[in-house]
Amino acid sequence: MLVTVNRALSGQVRAFEEYSSKPSFSQEAIVIDFATTPEYVRSVLPPGLEPGDTPAGHILMSTMESKLCGAFDCTIASLDVKFRGKPGTFILEIIISNDLPVTWDREVWGEAKNTDTCRPWRSGDWRYAYAVRDGVRLIEVQAKFGEDLPPRVRDAINFEIKAYPH
Repeated sequence: MLVTVNRALSGQVRAFEEYSSKPSFSQEAIVIDFATTPEYVRSVLPPGLEPGDTPAGHILMSTMESKLCGAFDCTIASLDVKFRGKPGTFILEIIISNDLPVTWDREVWGEAKNTDTCRPWRSGDWRYAYAVRDGVRLIEVQAKFGEDLPPRVRDAINFEIKAYPH
């Protein structure tokens, strides 16, 4: 009996690993690049990461959808960094407007995310988006945009800190 249960669990684990091994996301997003100072970047980076060549960051405000956790609104604040000379980004904050993606990301991928309120809207050429954390409106964007840009694939590395050695 125990052997049958172990085989069944093993099959379920393999099926889950296969299902979750190729997470794809579609999104409609507003991305805002910003300049900052090397001093600020150094002050918020964890050990092992260093500022990128140019002190810059990015705010992404979007509606996303994934086969893993459905549709959700998301705001991400990140900085350009380097790890052992290799360029990438480090995420300072992720706010997601739905519990399931936050739970999925924490439990499966070990990412630190927060559930709160973020909402993007569009009306014709106008876009409006905001993000709230603990009752404080952190980001708000309102702008008139031109034609949508064609879809693009972003090939970049996000450096994530999972644990610090003792």
